[in-house]
Amino acid sequence: MIHKGEMKRDLFFLTEGLVEISRKEGDEEFILNEIEPPYILGEIAFLFGMPRTATAIAKTEVRAFVLKYEDLRDLLKDLPEWIHPLLTSLASGIKSLHYKAKKLATTLLEVEKQGRHQT
Repeated sequence: MIHKGEMKRDLFFLTEGLVEISRKEGDEEFILNEIEPPYILGEIAFLFGMPRTATAIAKTEVRAFVLKYEDLRDLLKDLPEWIHPLLTSLASGIKSLHYKAKKLATTLLEVEKQGRHQT
């Protein structure tokens, strides 16, 4: 569904199925989560235009509604001016949580490596 590093800005609303979220760090694949509906995927790339930060692979048959960034941009033209700052504020919170999750994932990888070397 989504591959780490790609520049697509599609937003996925998962409505059915099981999806595995993972990230490859160096030679190791790190599974971050398995998600089930209702769930939104791709919000960081969608809102900020950043490369995808993780890979999402369907583990079962999946159904999702896809929102294209261009479609949202067109919709926002007809909404009140305060919507854009609200969405930006929400996105900043998401970005902050994403940064904290990435930092935690890195710390976990380091702890796992240390544990392997001690056994």
